[in-house]
Amino acid sequence: LPDTEQCYVDVVRAANASKASGNQAFSLVGEFRQACTKGGGGAGAAGETTMRSIWALLVDMLGAANIAGAAPSTPRHTEALAAGARQHLERGHAAHMAATVARHRVAAERGADPEPLRDVQAYIQVKLGGSGRGVLDFQAPGGHDTAWMQVYLALRNGWHDAARRAADRAHDMSLARLGEGGGLRAVLDEWLRGNGRCSDRTSHALARGCETLLRDKAALK
Repeated sequence: LPDTEQCYVDVVRAANASKASGNQAFSLVGEFRQACTKGGGGAGAAGETTMRSIWALLVDMLGAANIAGAAPSTPRHTEALAAGARQHLERGHAAHMAATVARHRVAAERGADPEPLRDVQAYIQVKLGGSGRGVLDFQAPGGHDTAWMQVYLALRNGWHDAARRAADRAHDMSLARLGEGGGLRAVLDEWLRGNGRCSDRTSHALARGCETLLRDKAALK
C-alpha cells in the first residue's frame, strides 16, 4: 500500500485494539491527523486545503465540543463545534499574519512593542506599503484611514481587545449615531457581547451605514 493508505490502515487497527481494551482516551480524529502527516498528506501548494488541515480543523472542533461537555445533536453541542472551528481559523490567520510580517521585516517596521494591534498595523503596512495610498493613519495624523481594516483583521485573529482599540480610532461620521452615539466601538461591544449578534435596530443601522460606505467608495472610483 502507499504510505498514506498504510498509515490510515494502522490507525484503524489501533482504533480496533483500543476499543477492545476499553481505552476511552483514544482520539480517532487526532490519530488520523498524525497519520496524514506521516504519510505525506501535509504538503500542498500555497492556498491549497490539505487533508492534514481538515483533520486539524476536526480535532479543534471536537476538542471544543468535548470541553463544553454537551450532548451530541443539541444546540449547545453545535455552538461548541462552531466555536472550535472559529478558534481554529483565528489561530491560523494569526499565524499567517505573523509569518507575513516576519518575511517582510523591513517593510513591516514592526519594532518591539508587544501591543497586538501593532502586529495588525505591521501586516497592513506590508500589504498597503506599495499600493500608492501614501502615509497610513497609524504612521502619521491625517494618513490613509485603515481603522475598518484594523478592526476586521483583529477580529479575524480573535483579538477582541485590539479590535476595540482600533474601533475607538474610527471616525466615520456615517456611524456616529450607532450604538446610542458610541459609534463603531459601541456596536462592536454589542456584537461581541451577543456572540456575533446585534439587535435589529443596530443591524438595520449598520446595513444603512454599509450601503452609504459602498456608495461613497463607488463615487471615488
